[in-house]
Amino acid sequence: MQNYMRALEVLSTSEVAEEQQAAQEYMLACQASADGWSLAVELLQLGDEVWGFLGAKMLASKIVNEWLGLEPDARAQLQGMLFQLIRKFDAGPLNVLTRLCIAFAGLLLRELDGFEGVVVYLIGELDDTPTSLVQILTILPEEFQRANVRKAVRSKLRHELLSAAPQRKVLYCLHAWIEYDLPHELVLHSAMLQHAFAALTMPELFAVAVDVVELVLSLPLAKAFRAELSGMASAVANLRDQVLAAHQSGEWEHVKGVGRLAAALCDSELPWLLECELKTAGVLYDILMVCVATPKRSALELSIQAWSDLAHELVKLESDPGRRLSSAAPAALQAFVPVFAQLLEHAFSRARLSLDWERLDSFDTHYWQLVRRDCAELFESCAELLGPVEYFTGALAYLRARIADAQHDTTNTTWREVETALFAIRVASDYLPVDPGEDEYEDVTRTATSGSLRRLSLASQAEAAKMALENSAFSRGRSASEPGLLPSGPGATGGFSAPSYLAAVLNEFGALPSHVRVAKSAIKLVGAFAGRFGGLAPTAMALILPGFDEPGLCTTTASCLRELCSSSADNLVPILGNMVSSLTRAMDKLPLRPQLLALEALGYVIAKAEPGEALGALEVLALPLIEALEAELEHGNVEAAHVLTSLTATLSLLTAACRFVDIRSAVPGRSTPLLCVVERAWPAIEAVATVAHRDEELVVALTQFCGNVLRASSKAFAPHLDVMLSLMTSTYIVQPAAPLLNVIETAVAIHKSTDALRAVLPGTIDGVVTQTLAHFSASDSAISAAPDLVYGFFSLLTAVLRHEPAAVVASDSLNHLFLTGMRALSSQEKTAISSVLRFFDMFFSQEVGGATAAVANAAMQDAFASYGEPLVRFAIEAFAGGLPRSLDTKVADFLFAISFRFPYEVNSLLQQLFGSAADYPQDKFLKALMAARVRGRFRRAVKDFSLQWRGLSNTPYGASLHGSGLLGM
Repeated sequence: MQNYMRALEVLSTSEVAEEQQAAQEYMLACQASADGWSLAVELLQLGDEVWGFLGAKMLASKIVNEWLGLEPDARAQLQGMLFQLIRKFDAGPLNVLTRLCIAFAGLLLRELDGFEGVVVYLIGELDDTPTSLVQILTILPEEFQRANVRKAVRSKLRHELLSAAPQRKVLYCLHAWIEYDLPHELVLHSAMLQHAFAALTMPELFAVAVDVVELVLSLPLAKAFRAELSGMASAVANLRDQVLAAHQSGEWEHVKGVGRLAAALCDSELPWLLECELKTAGVLYDILMVCVATPKRSALELSIQAWSDLAHELVKLESDPGRRLSSAAPAALQAFVPVFAQLLEHAFSRARLSLDWERLDSFDTHYWQLVRRDCAELFESCAELLGPVEYFTGALAYLRARIADAQHDTTNTTWREVETALFAIRVASDYLPVDPGEDEYEDVTRTATSGSLRRLSLASQAEAAKMALENSAFSRGRSASEPGLLPSGPGATGGFSAPSYLAAVLNEFGALPSHVRVAKSAIKLVGAFAGRFGGLAPTAMALILPGFDEPGLCTTTASCLRELCSSSADNLVPILGNMVSSLTRAMDKLPLRPQLLALEALGYVIAKAEPGEALGALEVLALPLIEALEAELEHGNVEAAHVLTSLTATLSLLTAACRFVDIRSAVPGRSTPLLCVVERAWPAIEAVATVAHRDEELVVALTQFCGNVLRASSKAFAPHLDVMLSLMTSTYIVQPAAPLLNVIETAVAIHKSTDALRAVLPGTIDGVVTQTLAHFSASDSAISAAPDLVYGFFSLLTAVLRHEPAAVVASDSLNHLFLTGMRALSSQEKTAISSVLRFFDMFFSQEVGGATAAVANAAMQDAFASYGEPLVRFAIEAFAGGLPRSLDTKVADFLFAISFRFPYEVNSLLQQLFGSAADYPQDKFLKALMAARVRGRFRRAVKDFSLQWRGLSNTPYGASLHGSGLLGM
């Protein structure tokens, strides 16, 4: 190499022609020799631009002239060496990198037959050196053009250079730059964007092109770019034929991709499309219609929001003629209202296809539930735009046609269509207007004639409804002139009578359908509608109650019955006797869960009935249960499973019946019918409840029962308070603890300081405290794992402190309580910390008089002596940022309580902690404390403390602000 370098020096500097010729001949000989390969590499490894350029040029020349003479191993070694050198010179000099790329291009020319996918291979090897990759991809076509390459090889390479791999890279790069917030002008005027649109027609580039174009269409473009936006909208619309072809061939991902573009454009520019590009908008929604008719749920889901937005926009155009887009309203409405009838047909089809009941596994069932939810949104959009007359009249015609078909064809396909019709009516029920009274007539008329019929005069509404139905896409050839299809009689010209319509739906069945799934849908429909229109409740009940006779309908019937009774109890009182009779006949056949739901449902109605009727219903329903319990107890069968089940059912009925009883109506010495039954049941309840902890459902039922009885008739049940509290304590288990704790808290709040409460409360609290503390002590994570239990427990103790403080301050577990509270404060659980702070605040701020005053004062002294310092430290750390700011007020209230109770001690602790530890930023503490919503008296004390700490108390400024002297006032 040294001789070669001297020869180059002579060639460059000598003025003697013979010397120059000799040097040139020597260099050519070196290049042509077998050692020329290693010489070229050595020159490149020097890192110098001049020698590197000569080395790269030498390599390119030897590859052209001597490549075929190399052994295969030498070729592979040289190829790897070239990649290393290209990476080395990726950052420059550019002339060396270019020569190396030319050398590698020459290598590829001679090895084309050994490569499959040259471009893909280069991208894989040079993916981490983008400059080199771009340079070699630029040089490749130039070198191949100059070389004498066979036509077949040239065609293959051209195809590779135009293939998806490099273009996909470019499109991904463009997507990344657009996300990086490139100026909109650069994006819209970029040739790359045109390339992205062109790539939508190339199957291998389609997916990434959709990502890029969708991102551009979602940009918030200014009005100055309307021309560019119009061009892009037309480009997307031109893909309609492509979408239809993809739909015909089952290429659902392709349909979804174009649908994404149409949905993005409609989402960002809908008002402008309706005003200025109505024809293009129509094509875009044609594409979205194809998405609805596609089996893929993802394609359906992406178009739902677009249809909903269109319905909202058209309703605004129609109802507010003074809007800016009023000039576009007639054309837009004329173009799109008929489209929604077609959309409704597709929604019926999709919802029907999602009900292949026999072949669905658990995953498919969940998937199709999501499809039905999506279809429900489409139905709602159609109901919003078409209006209740056209939508619900058409749905009823569809239902009638399908029921008629089901009489002759009992296959699941026909029943699925019936169920779909019920589903479509139920999900859009919010768009049904309420039956108008005279004062509301005008408003309801306006609502009832919404949609396409709103543009017609009131006098022609009935006839127009018939015409709309006959022409709608989902009428399936059924005529709207059939009797009973449209409301008739007084008020029919007012637009639409919802109760009449719902009655017409119920009359289509007369009895529950024989198909179980359809019967369930019918029950749900009736329950939902009757719950909204209370006057229909009795009629609906006649259809619902027979569901108890079918084993597959029991749970659905009971759930709908509960919903209906809870929302329309007043309307159902007249048929209470019939309901009781039906349920009594079915009770023995019902499983436990439907029994509980049904009894709870009747309890709502019983609570609204007259005393005599209520007592009669309770005697029919509850007394047999109570008598059965008494008989079992006489034989000692307290722990039998069916006994616990029977008690659970009894409690469910009585609990619901208690809910609506006025708490002020119960007078000592006078029992209401409900209380008579409760008193009759009480011995059995008391006997069985002692083993209730073995049945969690019974524990919950007992807890809810006691809470409702106490709320409903606290005075009448004062004699039973001790038994109730002892029952709740005996059935108390840590889970489910929260309901029980809430009931005891209710009992404490209602009875306050009655003698009965004072007698039994300490024992009750001790029992709850002992078991809860034992649970918290079982493991270090017990508190953080159950923040709701901590919250309920300390909330209960706070309520007891408020009404009967002696039950807590005299407790033997007080020290354990404080220790548990300190653990909860370090748990970082917001709800738990909040309840503990309220408890500490109440504990130190209470004023206890009488015989327990000395005990309470001693308890507070002991608690502060043991936990005062960690509590004050906790407050400092909380205000220094250790807790969420939302807890600042509670921390301040708690600090005020202990400062007021122990002023000098707290002041001394603050001074000591701030003076001994630099970790406590006193300025931050005082600033946060002053910012909290605290008592005014405490605020003045904090100011005074701040002055003392900063040495300002003896200054004129301090004298002007001086308030109380010490933090504790």
